[in-house]
Amino acid sequence: MQGLKRMPKIYYKSKNFFSISGLLSRMKTNVVGLASITMLCTFLIVTMGMTLTTYRGLEEQVNNLVKEDYDVYFDGNHNYNQKTKQRVTSFQKEVASIAPVDRFRMAGTQMIAFKYQDEAFKKSPHEMGMYTSQLVYGVFVTEKDHNQAKNQHIHLKDDEIVIASSSPKFKNLDKVKVAGKTYKVITSDKDEIGNLIAGDSLYVIVKDDATYKDISNYYASNQEQQQSKQDLGNTSISFNLLSDKEAFEKAIPKLEKKYGVHVTVKDEVRKSLYELNGGLIFLGMVVSIVLLVGTFLMLYYKQISEGYEDKRNFDIMQKVGLDYQLIKQTIHKQIMWVFVLPIIVALIHTLFAGKIIYYLLGILGVRDISLFLTSYIAVIFAVVITYGLMYWVTSTIYYKIVQTK
Repeated sequence: MQGLKRMPKIYYKSKNFFSISGLLSRMKTNVVGLASITMLCTFLIVTMGMTLTTYRGLEEQVNNLVKEDYDVYFDGNHNYNQKTKQRVTSFQKEVASIAPVDRFRMAGTQMIAFKYQDEAFKKSPHEMGMYTSQLVYGVFVTEKDHNQAKNQHIHLKDDEIVIASSSPKFKNLDKVKVAGKTYKVITSDKDEIGNLIAGDSLYVIVKDDATYKDISNYYASNQEQQQSKQDLGNTSISFNLLSDKEAFEKAIPKLEKKYGVHVTVKDEVRKSLYELNGGLIFLGMVVSIVLLVGTFLMLYYKQISEGYEDKRNFDIMQKVGLDYQLIKQTIHKQIMWVFVLPIIVALIHTLFAGKIIYYLLGILGVRDISLFLTSYIAVIFAVVITYGLMYWVTSTIYYKIVQTK
């Protein structure tokens, strides 16, 4: 506005003169009120956006945590540990005797913590510890086990690995050095780990048992917290029941005690997540309503105060002989700009805060960027429409006050 004021050709035109000088005056006198409306609108968009994204992402969180109806983890890799293999086989037979199973999805996996630097997975120093934000956590599995568990048909060359991750830093990898050897990277959009690991995580498919052992031993030699070389990780089993779920779930405590495992039930995970996030969603809805009402009341009383102030100015300008339509047009333009600016600034704030908000939602397990974007676009659209309606309602009161004789 100050810049336009310094341009005589623009500023001293009748329409612009009153609009610019009036806007400068309004912005000086109403700066606190406008800033308050901007903050309320920003908080409203952020709160509603996070609430909607969390609500829409609930089922995705459940599926990320437990992909099938039941998950079981055994210590030791069934491919290399004979005792584990016997326990797994016995468990499968006992489950099948209780209820019919669609199929057992079994895979031997090894979780390894390492430092990612210069396109290489480097051994993590002992002083860093096992769990720190500087580390990346990789879940390694062989091609054979992955295909069996996921019912896929991946075929890798000796110098290839598959990397699946929700972390942006691994989306465009062409090659990476693992255990001192360079591999070509085939990236996958599927998030195979989901919310099981907080922080940066990878799901890595390697060619065969020899590669798997080499990688496990290479990193395990520097990480005392890892499984021993003999175990080479653990064995995961997931399955769905075709019927008799009630009978199987009654037998779960007995099976857990007998085999020393924990059976994760998808329905229980869903219930827990809905209870936990349901409270957050309800709180978000309440806060959104409070912010919405607060924004409306602030707009309402702001319009009333502006109305009584402008009524006096309106009368003065008419008395000095200014055209009625010019006065009306000038005041309308000023009022519109004064009340449109807060929502524009709020949208800019939200845009710049988007990355931080996305990472905060990642803590709750929402990592689907398309879900995040569509939710926020919908919220922004709804807030802008609602703000426009509130402005329209309050501006009618303003014009009644101004035009009252």
